[in-house]
Amino acid sequence: MKRNVISLIVCVLAFGILSFKVMASRTSDNSQKMEIINANETVNTMDAENSDIQLSYHVTEQWDDHYSVEVTLKNIIDEKIDDWEICIPANYEIERIWNAKINEHVNEIYKIQNTGEDQDILENGSVTFGMVVMCQEELQFPRFCESTRRCLGVKSKYKVEYTNCHSGKDKTNGKITITNLGDETIEDWKLMIETNFKMKDIKNAVILEQMKEKGVYYYDIDNCQNNQNIEPKQSVEFAFTAKYNGTPKVLEQDLFAMVEYTDEVRDACLDEACRDLDSEEDDYEEDECIFDADYFDSAEEYEDYIEKLQRKEN
Repeated sequence: MKRNVISLIVCVLAFGILSFKVMASRTSDNSQKMEIINANETVNTMDAENSDIQLSYHVTEQWDDHYSVEVTLKNIIDEKIDDWEICIPANYEIERIWNAKINEHVNEIYKIQNTGEDQDILENGSVTFGMVVMCQEELQFPRFCESTRRCLGVKSKYKVEYTNCHSGKDKTNGKITITNLGDETIEDWKLMIETNFKMKDIKNAVILEQMKEKGVYYYDIDNCQNNQNIEPKQSVEFAFTAKYNGTPKVLEQDLFAMVEYTDEVRDACLDEACRDLDSEEDDYEEDECIFDADYFDSAEEYEDYIEKLQRKEN
């Protein structure tokens, strides 16, 4: 039995502005003077409910209108943040950055992503990157933000293959190979798979959830940190032992990855959801994902969506 999964997560980006004053202590050597800055954070009264990352800053050096800043991202939710990327407002220009990369800079907003190192932020964990910025006024930083990448179904071409390495009477050693057939990297992959065998002793992957229903085993499988990304025309694989009746088979599989949740991606998800509303195969009484008004750009879009739901129920 194939599960019908509708995945849509709407990104709400909330910014609180943190301003700080600096206290300088001067040190010198034989060739030059250097100003060392310690940042005193003054946090405003922003509600962090819609955020998953708390930011803190340490300004280590200052010369002329330039500052060297260490930025720490702390995970404040009760699960891992995969493949972190953030958007932050800036009243400064980033001249150099390390342990992170700038994906975009538009209208005084920087989109900053991990470089592959420290790609995930574990529960209660943190990562740090550094930057040199130029600013002619008092520096301003956001105190909280929300990660901007979401786990969605892979749209590019890929292949999932099962290989039976060795079988006994009712046991087998097998492996799953995932090949990226597209031209873009599949980042932080996850796999939903249905089989007629029970996996155990899995290597090079992690089983997040598993269940059995009417002889079918359902698995949600996550990558390990050493094989998070699948480059174009490359493969990753994981091995396991399994117990089965009959011939071991993979019945269904769906691959997911972390992608940037742009307006275009959001619109595509909504279009897909609306197409599903018109499908006779969908049963919305059992649908776990009914969108609320916040997911739509206008009241008219939301009313249109509700009308389609009501027509389907009737």
